[in-house]
Amino acid sequence: MRGFKAKGRLTEAGLFARLLWRNMQLASPRLPTLDALVPIPSSREAILQRGFNPAGEIARELASLSGVSLRGAWCRRTRETSSQKTLDWRARQQSVRGLYEAQVPQACGWVGLVDDVLTTGSTLEEASEALLRAGAKGVVALVAARTLAK
Repeated sequence: MRGFKAKGRLTEAGLFARLLWRNMQLASPRLPTLDALVPIPSSREAILQRGFNPAGEIARELASLSGVSLRGAWCRRTRETSSQKTLDWRARQQSVRGLYEAQVPQACGWVGLVDDVLTTGSTLEEASEALLRAGAKGVVALVAARTLAK
């Protein structure tokens, strides 16, 4: 993941997407049919620094593999925040509170919310709640990597 995010090895997005797609196939009897894939939006600062949104790149590759529509505009940030790297669980929760808003079509079913790394789950929880408030029937978190608990 470090080479992908820090060094811009965009080809690794395909690797992460293939791993996610394989896990989705294995979970298919229990996984609801997804109407759309929505990446977690990166901050403007992170995009300027990296040149891309890691979750967006993984979601784009996953959409290509799965045939599920990519809907990056369905979720957006309401404000800019600083990096969460040094924040503990509680501070992360507070920093993302109200951070996302979403717009989904009225007939929207289940959404696959794509993120590159899961640390505390605060980001996914907040974005999921925004999608549900906007009318999504349900949200499935699709995460490429998980940090180890400290």
